[in-house]
Amino acid sequence: MTEMSIDEIAEQLGMTRKQVLQIHYQAVKKCRLWCKRKGIKFNDLLDGGEVKEHKSTAKSMQSVCT
Repeated sequence: MTEMSIDEIAEQLGMTRKQVLQIHYQAVKKCRLWCKRKGIKFNDLLDGGEVKEHKSTAKSMQSVCT
C-alpha cells in the first residue's frame, strides 16, 4: 500500500482535509472502543502506525472498521 498524505487523500476523495481527519478520528475511536470490549490493547494491534492482524480478531475487526 502506498502512503498518502491527508491532503492527497482529501483531494482524491473530493473532501476537505478537516473532513478526512474527522473520519479518521471517528474510526480510531470506534476501533479503540471495540478493542476495549474485547479486552485487547489497541496499541497491540499497531505495528509502526499500521494495524496488524491479531489471532482472534482479524475477521471481527473488519466488520467494525467498515
